[in-house]
Amino acid sequence: TRIRQVIAHLGKQHKLTTAEEIALDHTAHALSEVITSTGRIRASPIPTLYTSHTSRLLTFYLFCLPPALHLSGLDAIMTTLLTMVTGFAMMGLDELSHLFEQPYRVIPMYQMSKR
Repeated sequence: TRIRQVIAHLGKQHKLTTAEEIALDHTAHALSEVITSTGRIRASPIPTLYTSHTSRLLTFYLFCLPPALHLSGLDAIMTTLLTMVTGFAMMGLDELSHLFEQPYRVIPMYQMSKR
């Protein structure tokens, strides 16, 4: 890689000691391994079965919530209010989970790294 070439060049110019050159080379090699492994993680897609299953489970939960709240003794207004608040929070968390599953498609990582 380019970093290792620069380290070797600095070593030939005697701007680094042998110990420093070896330590930097090991660090650059470890960095290269980490970058390679994160590339493999990034390239592996999350199966759509997981996301569709959680969405269906959330829909089923939110569908069953109003009757359960009403049977627990709450009046219609409180049942509606609690269902709306719970639905808003749960659907928001579900949408955030979809964003976190594929962060590289949503977050502009290249533009952020250039700042």
